[in-house]
Amino acid sequence: IVCVGEGSSLSPSLLLHHAIMKSVWRRLSLVLLLPSLTMAAAPATNHVVLCYYASWAHYRQGVAKYTVEDIPVELCTHLVYAFAILDPKTLLAKQHDSWLDNDLKNYDKFVQLKKKNPGMKV
Repeated sequence: IVCVGEGSSLSPSLLLHHAIMKSVWRRLSLVLLLPSLTMAAAPATNHVVLCYYASWAHYRQGVAKYTVEDIPVELCTHLVYAFAILDPKTLLAKQHDSWLDNDLKNYDKFVQLKKKNPGMKV
């Protein structure tokens, strides 16, 4: 038996595995982010909640795909984008993945997340 999901043929057991893993990761994320939620509700403190986004997660398939739009910016005090590289001559940031960073505007979308949480450092 072969089921079709998100443009590819996957076996039912693989689809079930993906669904279970997605559920596990969501629950784990909630457990790990719960302290952040209580910190966000507390008066201003010097706590840092760093959210790290690895751009290669965009290339994952199915339920494992994670895009800039999936970042829970309301929980973050600081937001880090991986990966960018420094030009060795100018020491300015330059693209690591031109298709993702430039063509899909991934880096621009990432910087625009600050509008959703103006106090966040990007």
